[in-house]
Amino acid sequence: MGFRASSGVIDLLRLADTTVGRRLRPWRSVFAQPQLNDFMALGNDACSECVATLASITDNGLHDRALVLPEDEVELKMPFAVGDFVDYYASRPHAELAGSLMRPGSKVPVSWPYVPLGYHSRAGSIVVSGRPIQRPMGQFMPAAVGGGSDSSPLYAATERLDFELELGFVVGRASDGRPVSAEKALDHVFGVVLLNDWSARDIQAFENKPLGPFLGKAFATSIGAWVVPLRCLIYRRVPAAAQIPPPLAHLREPSPPMVFDIALTASISADGMTEPDIVCRTNSRYVYWSPEQHVMHLTSVGARLRTGDLLGTGTISGQEPDARGCMLELTANGARPLRLSDGSERSFVNDGDDIIIWGKGLGTLRSRITAAISDQSAAVA
Repeated sequence: MGFRASSGVIDLLRLADTTVGRRLRPWRSVFAQPQLNDFMALGNDACSECVATLASITDNGLHDRALVLPEDEVELKMPFAVGDFVDYYASRPHAELAGSLMRPGSKVPVSWPYVPLGYHSRAGSIVVSGRPIQRPMGQFMPAAVGGGSDSSPLYAATERLDFELELGFVVGRASDGRPVSAEKALDHVFGVVLLNDWSARDIQAFENKPLGPFLGKAFATSIGAWVVPLRCLIYRRVPAAAQIPPPLAHLREPSPPMVFDIALTASISADGMTEPDIVCRTNSRYVYWSPEQHVMHLTSVGARLRTGDLLGTGTISGQEPDARGCMLELTANGARPLRLSDGSERSFVNDGDDIIIWGKGLGTLRSRITAAISDQSAAVA
């Protein structure tokens, strides 16, 4: 188990076994685990105590090469075993613009201002930063992401592969099936991770009515390798935008809802480019619903939280043209392609592209697109 610091990645198990790190030994058993789940299940108070102890040990710096490794020499693995994965739809600019592009003439759903909308997706398709993303095959109408074609659908590699810039809230402490109150909601959230919920927009459009996303999003979701404890980000909390009309009673908080003020970018790097091109600059403060409200709404129906559950915000978009968190919005569904610094254009994501999501204090999430496997016999293990 590692801790990312300015000096590099600290090997916590080795540190706990040294004289200087002896105060970390109460957590040695969880440091020895390959993933964070056992540590997260201890709760936020234990995490805060551990982080404070670690900070007091490292204030003067650690210089032992066996304890602190350069980040680029560390093999990044899945930071936690994912339980359930819920992806919300919590940015109003995204709900307004993406909805109208996918379904021309449509409006934000009537329920959107009252409750956090979301869908239950595949935990088994979540991969860590650095893992390549294979272009998916699927069914869609040719050249008709809105489904407005009289031709028959085809089964082929998606032509409209897209990223979605998001944050994910990682559940630490489980719940017992009773609704979680506003005062207790954050006690169940261990930390924050970068998230990219990949989308095949043509497949999504074909299957979207009436049940919503399915295979157009089920093929892959990427997360960052570093989970930042919630207690390390509390100072970045700011009031959310006014919630008008007032949310339903089970979502009301005793004080104004708070969201995180975290600068976020998405970049594209193509072969031959010396530097990635930033195509989106946005901020997590554009999320309408607070983390507490996401937890409160999910548990209001009796759903249990489990350690390792992942709650995605959905695409985080602002009102400015360059603050749109996916290619669907940035290119108006391909109608206005982006021109990159190497002279090439993108309506959606190409094979060979590296998509790089960055969040201030959260690290980097990087994924390369590889070609689809069109020969289905080759895909059978």
